[in-house]
Amino acid sequence: MSSTHNTLIAVDMDEVLTETAKWLLKFHDYKFFGKILKYEWITNYRFQEIPWYTDASKEYALTYFVEYINSAESKDTEIVLWAKEKLENLKKIWYRFVVITGRAINVETATRAYLEKYYPNIFEEVYFCAYDTPNQKDKYTVCQELGITTIIEDHLANSIKYAQQGIEVILLDKPRNQDYNPQIHKHITKVKSWDEITIQKSTIK
Repeated sequence: MSSTHNTLIAVDMDEVLTETAKWLLKFHDYKFFGKILKYEWITNYRFQEIPWYTDASKEYALTYFVEYINSAESKDTEIVLWAKEKLENLKKIWYRFVVITGRAINVETATRAYLEKYYPNIFEEVYFCAYDTPNQKDKYTVCQELGITTIIEDHLANSIKYAQQGIEVILLDKPRNQDYNPQIHKHITKVKSWDEITIQKSTIK
């Protein structure tokens, strides 16, 4: 592979590397704002925007998330099937990886410890975009700054934004991206699992 190709690939964290939502619900006894919430109902990672839960505030939802991530239980959150194996194999053929996450700095210690435990020596850096906080930074802006040309993501709206700017998106199948169809954008490829991921040389520019 030519040295002119950018082999640095961005990877989202929640639902892409770690089964956060499933374990988050378990930690909170499958309830959000006093109501039952099932994994398959999570069509939006902003839980307060899911129908039937709109009485919850943004602050409540953030606390709900942070409380789990900073708990002892979060250390045991299951990793997404095949993620580690695929990343290790791609790294062997000279691809490089960074994590770009919507998480904020208040969970940085727990986040880095988790990645070091389950994905040792895979990621060069972790970028915290602090979504839904005063310090929020758009993930796309980080991609621009790093010269990213490929990202592995599960959020469809974010994926469309990346694709519109020419970034190749590998969209991992999750309940919140079921509105996807192949006509949405030519730069978005949806896969059922990490095991299906292939990164073509033509996408690395």
